[in-house]
Amino acid sequence: MHTVNQAAELEATERARVLSEYITREDAERILGCAKSTIYELMRSGELPYSNVGARRYIRRRDLFHLIEQGFNAPSLSPSDGAQS
Repeated sequence: MHTVNQAAELEATERARVLSEYITREDAERILGCAKSTIYELMRSGELPYSNVGARRYIRRRDLFHLIEQGFNAPSLSPSDGAQS
């Protein structure tokens, strides 16, 4: 049997493990090197599955890397798309 502290530690560990499986839209933009609109289009089309938690969208890392493995190439960003120099 676990003490209250041990149970809380196990819960925190499990929560951290689950959260580490997901990334934000912003993280996906950085990883793919594409614009926010591209990520939204990929989510809208179903090419990039996501989960809503409140007002935020989360993407499973494995889904993002599957998209990359399938040959996703980010369109070039122009300065008006938010690319930084």
